[in-house]
Order: sequence, then C-alpha cells, then structure tokens
Amino acid sequence: MRPTRSAASSRAPPPSARPSSRRENRSAAGEQSWNLLARLTLSGSLRTTDPAQAAERLLALLTAPLDARSKLGTRAVSDAELRHIAEAAIHKFLSAYGSH
Repeated sequence: MRPTRSAASSRAPPPSARPSSRRENRSAAGEQSWNLLARLTLSGSLRTTDPAQAAERLLALLTAPLDARSKLGTRAVSDAELRHIAEAAIHKFLSAYGSH
C-alpha cells in the first residue's frame, strides 16, 4: 500500500536533507564573535586587521577541543571541562591577538 500524499508530506525529511543545526549554531556564533571582535579591534583592545579571521580562530580554539573531548558529540562534557576549554581558548587567543 502506497502512503497517501499527506502522509508522505508529514514525514520528517531524511537526515541528509535537514539543515545542520550544529553548522547553523557555529555560523551564528561566528557572526556574534566577529561583531564583538570588530568592536574590540576598533577600541584598540585587540591587534588584528581582520576581525572575521580572528573570530574564526577563536571559534576553532573553542570547538576543536570540545569536539575531541565529546568524541564528536557522543559523550557529555562536564561543566568543569567546558570551563577549562573556554579558559584555555581565551588565554591562547589573547596571547596571539591581545593588545597588552
């Protein structure tokens, strides 16, 4: 028996057709980071001529260790681990881009 048109249209799209919420979240985070870093650059708090690239680097410093520790999302990461990842990323980022 073939599914009716309404039944077929009410099914969820296959995973390959669904937008990647993780990618969308990273894109939104990148946009927010870029805006913040652009303001910090203009105020003289950061040394960079390309805030978008700096935001990309910061996002990579945050997400790469998180992906590794979470085994690409298959393991929960504790709050302590999240804090450690964030602090290490910010420390490394500021050592490269900070104005001090």
